[in-house]
Amino acid sequence: MAQSLEPIPVSQDDLLHQVFDQSTAGFQVIDSNWRYLFVNETVAKQGKSEVQRLVGHTMMEMYPGIDKTPLFGYLKKCMDQKTSIRMDNEFIYPDGTRGWFQLFIHSWSDGIMIFSIDITDRKLAEAEMSEKIEELEKSAKSSEDKKGISELKATLLKIRKPQIEVI
Repeated sequence: MAQSLEPIPVSQDDLLHQVFDQSTAGFQVIDSNWRYLFVNETVAKQGKSEVQRLVGHTMMEMYPGIDKTPLFGYLKKCMDQKTSIRMDNEFIYPDGTRGWFQLFIHSWSDGIMIFSIDITDRKLAEAEMSEKIEELEKSAKSSEDKKGISELKATLLKIRKPQIEVI
């Protein structure tokens, strides 16, 4: 006999909070005054902060000087022109450490929303690959197989993707 499942009494708001808080991607909603309306746990961790510290405050209050960065220009462009942008962004924390994030910035009627994915490991691997390419170039100067090394370098460089893309 088939068992009837009763709906679980969960509000839409509770469900959305659960889904976003369990996501490995960061998600934040910012209003037209640059105030955080919603951030999930992942964004708080990515920003080395806490959800409660961010919500209700402006980006400039939480990250002084952010409005002077190239990133802020792209955020403003999305907000003003009601457009979307995908970009890779290096974030320098107040303690001097760095993290890289792929950002998907989308406008909405009263601000922007940002999805963020930590790509720090990928960027470190790319930096290591660049060092290897430099080593190959140095080897090419003393090697007879300059064409083979140049072809390998060209192949490695094709792996890189554009950093900013309007979508």
